[in-house]
Amino acid sequence: MLAVAPPLFTVALAAPTEAHAWSLAAAVFCNSCASPYIWFVVAHWPPHKQLRNPEVIVASAFLPQDRRAARIEVVEQHVRLENEHDLEGVLRTFGEAAKYDDEPWNEHYEGRNGVRQFYEQLMKALPDLEIQVQHRHVSDDAILLEVVIRGTHLGGWRGLPATGRRVEFPLCGVYTFDASDRLAGEKIYYDRGTVLRQLGVFHEPQSVLGQISTFATHPWTVLRAFGRMLFRQ
Repeated sequence: MLAVAPPLFTVALAAPTEAHAWSLAAAVFCNSCASPYIWFVVAHWPPHKQLRNPEVIVASAFLPQDRRAARIEVVEQHVRLENEHDLEGVLRTFGEAAKYDDEPWNEHYEGRNGVRQFYEQLMKALPDLEIQVQHRHVSDDAILLEVVIRGTHLGGWRGLPATGRRVEFPLCGVYTFDASDRLAGEKIYYDRGTVLRQLGVFHEPQSVLGQISTFATHPWTVLRAFGRMLFRQ
């Protein structure tokens, strides 16, 4: 560790290493500021090297390291219990003020009963649900996971009977925490069109099936569009 201390700032450099790679972190401490802000700059070489656990950490002085570690542990436990299809265990990772937001459908589940309802539907629809974490991003306010969801549609879901089809799609989950560092909420983002296409109920408008289904379900919209095209010609 090398420290340089000018009158107003302290600059600390550290170079932690791992096999065939190096990292450089620089932290600038404001010695005379009222608030203990810290700025971090991190470089990694080689730039294409895949870390064993890909992770981006946005750090500051406000969240102690032990609380950061506790939150990461809760999220890891949460995903593990989801993969084990342990509904009660999943619910225990939430604090008292539980909330689940399924943003693509604009659905919001409040309280433990609401969160239970979401997971009961999910685990019934995909009894072999598998969540594979791709990347983790950690900040003082939240933890974000980039994951891949896999499963077989063996139960009813949103009025659609079981199709027996496999689904696989990327998803981003945002986890927030309460004062006890339990989950306060989980918010998910994904492309629902991809899910519906894999289930066989959605077709791209450019395809033959897409054109037929579009005309069958929205005939007046198609006829008006066709009329406007003829009028312009």
